[in-house]
Amino acid sequence: MTEAQRTDLEYQFRVVYTLDAVSKSRANFQFVLPESAEGKEIRNVLVQHKLADHLYPHKPGDIISIIQQKTGKTFTQRNHTQAWRMFEVRPRAGATRPEITKRDWCVYHDAHKDYTYSDQWVDFLSTKVNNEEEFTALKAFKI
Repeated sequence: MTEAQRTDLEYQFRVVYTLDAVSKSRANFQFVLPESAEGKEIRNVLVQHKLADHLYPHKPGDIISIIQQKTGKTFTQRNHTQAWRMFEVRPRAGATRPEITKRDWCVYHDAHKDYTYSDQWVDFLSTKVNNEEEFTALKAFKI
């Protein structure tokens, strides 16, 4: 096929894989028209986007305030740095691949070259800070 033929919409189709619990003998491919009700339903599920700002709303300064509020303990910027390094949440400043983070807790924003953190990170840190032994180990971690 020529390049024009390959890019022509008449020759294109998309494949969406879904996993259904069936026996091997009943396993098959099912083609669904995108315009059909089922096709639209599948598309709505697969193309659902959430902005990182909604999933990772906390900047480091916010984390410090929230942890202090939740635990009633002194939690500093240094403690936060110790935490993300101890649990390898994100790479250090100047890393060649800053986007490699633990996605449950942190994400890198290429547009403004910084990191933001999730509610799960706040919850995780709160439990560590509330546990005296774990908080002592965190504060002793060398950065």
